[in-house]
Amino acid sequence: MLQGHLPAALDDLSRRAALPVRLDVAISDRLPEQVEGAAYFVASEALTNAAKHSHAREVRLGAFFDRAILVVEVSDDGVGALELAADRAFVASPTASRRSAAGSPSRARRAAARLRAEIPCV
Repeated sequence: MLQGHLPAALDDLSRRAALPVRLDVAISDRLPEQVEGAAYFVASEALTNAAKHSHAREVRLGAFFDRAILVVEVSDDGVGALELAADRAFVASPTASRRSAAGSPSRARRAAARLRAEIPCV
């Protein structure tokens, strides 16, 4: 699905995004294709929704391992449009979640948002 491995694909996605993206990827190994595809989908949906709906000035995109789980986190400083991406991300990752800037589960549109998707790598 992806032409390179996930770090290169996320870098390319970030460079093409409509908003400035701060990218922080701590992955060096190649992952299973379905894991990389799910992570890319989550990141792509989140960046698209942030650009369309959040009125953000900046988006942060991170990907790292937590044991045998790939974690993809996206946050913006806008009005919380990442909830739309979280709703779609559940298709790719049933452990996707969203939180307001204060850290509580939220569907609010008036606070910055954070999307966290946890994708098992086993």
